[in-house]
Amino acid sequence: MSEPPAEGEADEALAKPPLEASAGEASATPGENPTLPKRNRLEQVRAVNEFLESGAKLGLIVTGIFAGVQYCSSIQSRKVERVLEYSKEYDSGPLLDAQRRLFRSRAEMNDRIRRGGATRASVLAEERNMVRRIETDSGVDGLGSDMALIVAFMDKVATCEKGGLCDVATSKRFFSRSAESIINGYRCHFLSERRSRPDYGNAIAAMAGVKTLDDGGSRRCAGVNHF
Repeated sequence: MSEPPAEGEADEALAKPPLEASAGEASATPGENPTLPKRNRLEQVRAVNEFLESGAKLGLIVTGIFAGVQYCSSIQSRKVERVLEYSKEYDSGPLLDAQRRLFRSRAEMNDRIRRGGATRASVLAEERNMVRRIETDSGVDGLGSDMALIVAFMDKVATCEKGGLCDVATSKRFFSRSAESIINGYRCHFLSERRSRPDYGNAIAAMAGVKTLDDGGSRRCAGVNHF
């Protein structure tokens, strides 16, 4: 039979703290995964990286769209500017003088037709004289030269439109009224020229919005020159 511990030994035993659990024992809590906190942190970092990458891609897309809009706007501006340059050319110098002479000549012709009673015979006579005058008056400041200058200019604008270098709507706004006046005033001349040059006047007719020069023109010009 062992002897009970001495009084001092008992007090010393009671005063000692319990032994600390080992590292393995402390982490052995039932149902707890020691790698879970680290995995959560990795997933959070990955999510943040994916979000940042998505934002960067979206930024590139928006930047590309904005650049595309600016590029298209710049192209359109250049098309309009080109038409404005043509408009300045048309409303000055030789082209302006040619327009004035053609319009004045037609106005004088209409006045003579009215004074003649606007009979069929007087209309045919005046139209015939005008066609012959344009065909033969090809000298400097002659109606033939003036008409050739206007037709060539309209051909140049049409070529610019077809090449995508001129804005069609802007061209119509600046040149359609003048083109319409010339087509209506000198329809017999255009019909006469188209007998040997079928494409003659296509550009100015299109600018005037005239689908075919024969609409009403053949009846009006019947008996004039070869009609």
